[in-house]
Parts: sequence; C-alpha cells; structure tokens
Amino acid sequence: MRRALAKSLGAAIEERFVISVKTDNSGTSNVIQFTLPWIGTYDVDWGDGNTDTGVVDTQTHTYASSGTYDVKVTATTGRIYFNNSGDKSKLLDIKNWGTCTWTTMVNAFNGCNSLTYISSNDAPNLTNVSNVSGVFRSCTNLTNANANNWDVSNVQNFQSFSNNNSNNLVNYNDWNTSNATNLAYAFYRNNISSEFNAASWDISNVSNFTWIMQTTNGMTNANYDATLVSWAAQTPQLNQSPNFGNSQYTLGGAAEAARNTLINTYGWTITDGGGV
Repeated sequence: MRRALAKSLGAAIEERFVISVKTDNSGTSNVIQFTLPWIGTYDVDWGDGNTDTGVVDTQTHTYASSGTYDVKVTATTGRIYFNNSGDKSKLLDIKNWGTCTWTTMVNAFNGCNSLTYISSNDAPNLTNVSNVSGVFRSCTNLTNANANNWDVSNVQNFQSFSNNNSNNLVNYNDWNTSNATNLAYAFYRNNISSEFNAASWDISNVSNFTWIMQTTNGMTNANYDATLVSWAAQTPQLNQSPNFGNSQYTLGGAAEAARNTLINTYGWTITDGGGV
C-alpha cells in the first residue's frame, strides 16, 4: 500500500539495498577497503562515485581514503552473509532494504557489533524466506531498530533471531507467526522493549521455545498477562519449556489461570519472574 501510494504521487522508490559502512573499523580488509559479503549476482554503487555491474558474490572495494560510505546494492534476488566474520564491524546502519527478494536471512548480520541503527522505513522482501535464524545475533550495539513491519508469514525458523543483543529495542508485536516452528533463543539476552507484546502471535505450530527470552528484562506485567492468556487460548504444542526472563504475571486472575492451563493441560514448564 505504501509503495503504491508513493508511486501514485510520483515519489521515487529506493529499490536498492543500502548500508552505511566505516572502512577504518576493524575487519579483514584494510582501512581504506570494504568487503561486501553478498551471495548472488548484483550491481553495486560503492558510495565514492565508483560502481560495478554484474558482479557475483563477495567483492572488496578500495577507496581513495578511509571514511564512512553508503554502499548500494541492486539485485533481483540474493542474500548478505556476514556470519560473524570478515568486515562485520564495519557495518553501521541498514538504511534501506529495497526490493530484492531475499533467498534467506540466516546469520545475515551475525556479529555486526557496530550496527547501531536500522534506519530504514521499508521492510525486506521475505516472500521466499523460511529461515531467519541468527539474522541479528550478537549485534550487541543495536539500539534503534524496528522489525514490526516485517512480513514473516512464511518464516518457520526464528532461532537466535537477535540473541545476545544487550540493548536491543526492536519491536515484533505484529508478526504473523502462523508458520513458525522454532523460537528457541530468539530473544536470548535481549533488553526487551516495554512495548513488546507477543499476545497476537500464533504459536500453535511452535515446537521449540527453549530459552526464548532467557536472561532478558522480560515483558511488562500487562503484556506478559496478555501473552499468557492468548497462548493458552490457542492449541499449543505439548511439553514446551519457554523461559520468559523476568516477566511477571498477575496473581489471582486470567493470566494466572492461563499459565496454569499451559502447565497442567499442555505440560509446559514455564520459567519467568513469578506472580505479582
């Protein structure tokens, strides 16, 4: 809808995948270079007036001087794969996802410890993506991001989606998780936003909740209550063991009853911050 409206108004749509990189941060390339770990065929504008067309897979570009540059990738399909290696520490910001149809997001930005922002206003095209495991794993300085507008309706595996992000403030409230089967470690060691609420999630197919929020600050009391009530009203998989960090539920009401249903009817073992 947003893109259709923009086109009707004559606005230009940024179709490229755009990232900001700092060449003199640590990495496997030198201080005036950046290695782009793309997999697939693409064109790339390196942000210094130089472009390459029709290149395939990982490419290293040498700049005239060290600095911060916007790297713009034009691709019909493909993926990026830092995977906790290479020039992972040179990535600062994801400015635009563009129209590329991603093939997978597995470990895409794993270990990008200088990634502070995802300033994009659009969302990645995940039409063909069933696995987003590790996509933001160990992005320890990611403090300003929003994945709430992502269409994850085809995604099954969310394992370690953004675990070990000690200051992560991403929202995921409106995700369509109807095909999700694996949420293990998804938000492990995260600092969950006060707005985070999983009550709208469809968890009926999830068979692995292991340490989903272990060691996090947890959801607010109201949001955790709503999540328990919603999940118990579904038909969840048996014998699950979710860890909700420090999330606390309200005693003597619907949330406690829902929690008891999950435990006594569905055989769940729940770890959380207890009742209040």
